[in-house]
Amino acid sequence: MDDNFEGRPGIGYGLTETNALGTLGSGDEYINHPSSAGRVVPPLTEIKIIDNEWNELAEGQIGEVAIRSQSNMLGYWKNEKATSECMNNEGWFRSGDMGKFEGPYLFIVDRIKDMVIRGGENIACPEVENAIYEHPDVLEACVFGIPDERLGEILCSSIFLKKDSELNKEELVSFLSDKLAAFKIPALIEFSPINLPLVASGKFDKPTLRKNFISKD
Repeated sequence: MDDNFEGRPGIGYGLTETNALGTLGSGDEYINHPSSAGRVVPPLTEIKIIDNEWNELAEGQIGEVAIRSQSNMLGYWKNEKATSECMNNEGWFRSGDMGKFEGPYLFIVDRIKDMVIRGGENIACPEVENAIYEHPDVLEACVFGIPDERLGEILCSSIFLKKDSELNKEELVSFLSDKLAAFKIPALIEFSPINLPLVASGKFDKPTLRKNFISKD
């Protein structure tokens, strides 16, 4: 990388509600830990991983990322209910992101609203998507959950393949079986004949894809 680029890459994590303050990773730290969001920005910011009751979790455990900083918002304008749902009286803000610490480095796992809970097991969609993308025939992949009477939710994936690919569901499931636990392999897989739909931000349109699966279920 140093031979091809003059600058060094970096990454940061924060939210509008924290005035973008959170973590930073740059230079060698980013190169050595490219999947992390970097280190907490001291002394301005504190970050911890919490459970539903605001209890701090141990290093390596996945929970919600909570941030406390002098730059945090005081609250949502004229919306005390929304403020009370994401902030406590000690100044901590619930980010809505699932993450974990490995040493000083923060790793973002998924948005809470995008986590799939299948039979009591939490499944982070990006982990499954990353495994699917390892297959050389996959061009686009989006993973999400739909309601299921027995398990609560089941995992689905909509996939757009590269030109002339003949990959089928059985072959993909076999490929994923060496990379994911069985409960993380999508139960429903659909190969789209066209590019997957996007929202204005450029992300996949999960609500539309989810509705398509539910209507066929």
